[in-house]
Amino acid sequence: MPAINVQRSIKIKSSIENVFTVISDFNQWRIWSPWLITEPEALMSVAADGKSYQWQGERIGQGSMLFISSELNQSLDVNITFLKPWKSTAQVKFYLTQQDDKVEVTWSMQSSLPFFMFWMKSIMQALISMDYERGLLLLKDYLETGEVTCQLTVQDKTEFCGATYLGVKRSCVRAEMANTMAEDFTSLMNFLEQYPSLVMKKACTIYHKFDLVTGKVEYTAALILENSPAMPPENFILGEIPVMKVFSVMHTGPYHHLGNAWSMIMGLQRAKKFKQAKVHPPIELYHNNPHEVAANELMTEIIFSCK
Repeated sequence: MPAINVQRSIKIKSSIENVFTVISDFNQWRIWSPWLITEPEALMSVAADGKSYQWQGERIGQGSMLFISSELNQSLDVNITFLKPWKSTAQVKFYLTQQDDKVEVTWSMQSSLPFFMFWMKSIMQALISMDYERGLLLLKDYLETGEVTCQLTVQDKTEFCGATYLGVKRSCVRAEMANTMAEDFTSLMNFLEQYPSLVMKKACTIYHKFDLVTGKVEYTAALILENSPAMPPENFILGEIPVMKVFSVMHTGPYHHLGNAWSMIMGLQRAKKFKQAKVHPPIELYHNNPHEVAANELMTEIIFSCK
């Protein structure tokens, strides 16, 4: 059976007692679960003692979780039984380590795929790893601030009216994107300040390639303009986003939670809520400016061209 092994960690500024209390109570998992946040309408039934729960959703499948052992404020062991989309089991562990004023939370999973799905091992391992990263970021927010600042709204099908953009095209790996995108948008805004006749409407990122397994990304960081320069400066490109039918998900909250919006729209695509037209790349459209609004008010739309 193709083995799946995933482990991710995060440091959270909280007491180790508080972290343990939250993760050892399934009643609190709906708040920070990386799966339930992408399908909030999924059914969830928690046992009276909070030590087990069952879930059933159209996109996140069906199964149950059970705490089987624990060491107070140190570790938790969980058994997962998946019923849909296919039957399997998994062993999950949480480890807590005090590091100065923070707690390092390590979340790991060991499982396997049915033998006939051996070809999906790499992509499944990558997807689950990203799920764990999303979940740990949500858990961190919840423990450090008392809430999760991530709201997702399905926008359904509509029409994108087209746009002219000035952009910087870049290839990198996912781990570098926060730094490279900051550099790219800074250089774009610096250019714009030199030409007050150019009017920016919004900013966006166009994703040409995103390899989930290798982490390699090719994107264009862009400013959507009302008018455009006659000739783009060196290392910049002038391009067009065409008029097209689109399906989108709106994310309200800090950029570090945008993975939840991507996960939701990809889940909706797999559930055949829309059919993607792959001739046009996905777009991350930023509806407001991070220098003008609070992080929890940032509105970002994930847009897929559709048929």
